[in-house]
Amino acid sequence: MVTMNRLIVFAGLPGVGKTHLARQLAATLHAVYLRIDALESPFTPFGDLRDFGYRSASNVARENLLLGHDVIIDAVNPLHCTRAIFVDLAAEMDIRLIQFECVLRDVDLHRRRVSQRHRSDPTTPNWDDAMRCACELYQQWDEDIDGKRVVVDTALG
Repeated sequence: MVTMNRLIVFAGLPGVGKTHLARQLAATLHAVYLRIDALESPFTPFGDLRDFGYRSASNVARENLLLGHDVIIDAVNPLHCTRAIFVDLAAEMDIRLIQFECVLRDVDLHRRRVSQRHRSDPTTPNWDDAMRCACELYQQWDEDIDGKRVVVDTALG
């Protein structure tokens, strides 16, 4: 039986739980796990990274997909242009793309999660940063542009 490699992308605002879900799935599938924050963090002192982390993740994902591994991307992925990087990679490699948009509709729970995480790791976004991302950066998902996705409300479990 031949199986097709999968590129699995988790997107969503800071603090919604995408990293938790992505890590769990990566462990279950024994997939390569690529977190944009980890790729970008050594370079943040140098200023605006634009889509550097996303393009780096795409390149590393490509190499691992060529080796026959499933790859999981963990990223805010707020823009149509960053989502297109992974849509294009899947099309180029003729592999299955599975996209999850993680949301947390319970605003109080979201605020608590972000605040708790920021207290334990001050390098993570605080609540104001998360809301700025939601209001100023995060473009509404458009399946005609961004491809199909499964919406996961992380408050439900």
